[in-house]
Amino acid sequence: MKAILASKGVVLLCWEHKAIISDILPLIPVSKGTPPTKWEGSRFDVVLRFERAKGDDKFAFKELFPKLLFGDSSKPLGG
Repeated sequence: MKAILASKGVVLLCWEHKAIISDILPLIPVSKGTPPTKWEGSRFDVVLRFERAKGDDKFAFKELFPKLLFGDSSKPLGG
C-alpha cells in the first residue's frame, strides 16, 4: 500500500470488494468526496477514482459509472 500511495502516476487497483472497503479505503487520505463504506457483492460496474494534485498529500475521491454493459447502474455504492 505504501508504494501505491507514493506513486506519482496512474495506478489501477483491482481487488476483492470486501477487502477494498475494509482494508484499502481506510488507508487512503481523502480531502474531497466520501468513499463508500459498503459494496454490494453483485456490483461490478463502479470505478473508484482517487486523484491527487501535485504537491498534495491527500486525494480527491469520485465514484464513476462507465455503464459499459446493458443494465449497469449509475447508483452510488453508498455507506
